[in-house]
Amino acid sequence: MTEVRQKTDFLRKEMEFSVNEVSSSEFPVIRRGVLKLRGQSGQECQVETPGCFFHTHFGSIPHLTPDDLQYVKDSLSCIPLNMTLSTASVFADALAGYEKSVGAFVGYPSSVVYMSLHDPLVPLKPAMNEKATIGIWNRTGKKKLTPEQFMDMQDKLKPDSVQIMCDMDTEMEGSSNQRLTKSYDSSLRWLDRCLELMKDRSSHYPVLATVGGGSDPWRRKNFCLEAANRKVDGFVIDGFGSGWIAKWKEWEVTGSSLFGPHEALIRESIRSLPKDKPRFIHAPLSPTAVVQLVRMGVDVFDTSYPAALADRGQALIRTGDFCFEVWTMSEKGYFDDLTSLSTRCGCYTCEKYTRAYIHHLIACEEINAGVLLMIHNLNEYLKFFRDIRKSMDEGKFHLWMPQAEAGRQQADRD
Repeated sequence: MTEVRQKTDFLRKEMEFSVNEVSSSEFPVIRRGVLKLRGQSGQECQVETPGCFFHTHFGSIPHLTPDDLQYVKDSLSCIPLNMTLSTASVFADALAGYEKSVGAFVGYPSSVVYMSLHDPLVPLKPAMNEKATIGIWNRTGKKKLTPEQFMDMQDKLKPDSVQIMCDMDTEMEGSSNQRLTKSYDSSLRWLDRCLELMKDRSSHYPVLATVGGGSDPWRRKNFCLEAANRKVDGFVIDGFGSGWIAKWKEWEVTGSSLFGPHEALIRESIRSLPKDKPRFIHAPLSPTAVVQLVRMGVDVFDTSYPAALADRGQALIRTGDFCFEVWTMSEKGYFDDLTSLSTRCGCYTCEKYTRAYIHHLIACEEINAGVLLMIHNLNEYLKFFRDIRKSMDEGKFHLWMPQAEAGRQQADRD
């Protein structure tokens, strides 16, 4: 077992990551770690990895109010909020004179806030990036940003850690060598300029480099090596183009779209990244997909998957110790089913309400359908991560692999 540690030297905001790499005859090297974060107001949280951050939409956890989180076992004291610049940018100017953090602005004053770039449930639109600017889409349209404008926006929002923008106009198919080269060069220039601008600011925070390089393995490998030489605190594996998110419905159970070119590029990225810094990925990932990515070496995920299921009236149901199913609660078979949503779950929804009642709420288009499903899905998803970590600690992670391999074989058949 090898242990590596990394700690930022920023004064006001801190990120500390310690990770153990464990290998055995049953599976390749996997990572078990702890990510410690401290916010600008002194609030602290500790995320065990593999773990996840709370996905938000315009600063709110989908379907839930802050009060509803009392029904989620892992409280906000130990799970940071993942806000996105594509949604938060619309109220950046309003926060210019606000003395508190963006977390306080959206109703979570004690939470540590990580500012990523794009909502993982919204397919990317082409940004038509230029030499000096990178575009980001919000509800008002496309906003072109220079590195200076990007950093000014972060100063207004005051998050506790930030993902640096990257030229992501690179599709898995159809991007020319010229477009890939422009993306590669532009993304590195952006990263360097943002890091340079941080030196002149009074506020400092941990920054995560976005892995670029598009669909070309050589560019992706070299981008990772270049980014690893910069003073960054972690990495976000991204840059797969709009198809990465647009196809999530195809791999919500099997994880199928992770394979083929995606799998090869993720593996290439991870091989080229330093071991002592956290690797993030933002996508609506089923338990099957998470297991495969953990096996590859990803540390931090988000909760966009349970939110996506709740949006569609679906429940994440554990059907065995190491397997899950997705149930569509609008189906007629649940009309008169008076059993609890899941007999293996002890969350508020499963203790208080039946499948028939949730079916009724969906049929009547009641808002509480999404609330109850989100409470259940979040509890089930977070427990899944706890169980993954427990299986690592007990040397039983390989027991998750049969389901993951079944998903991979289904993907190969498709």
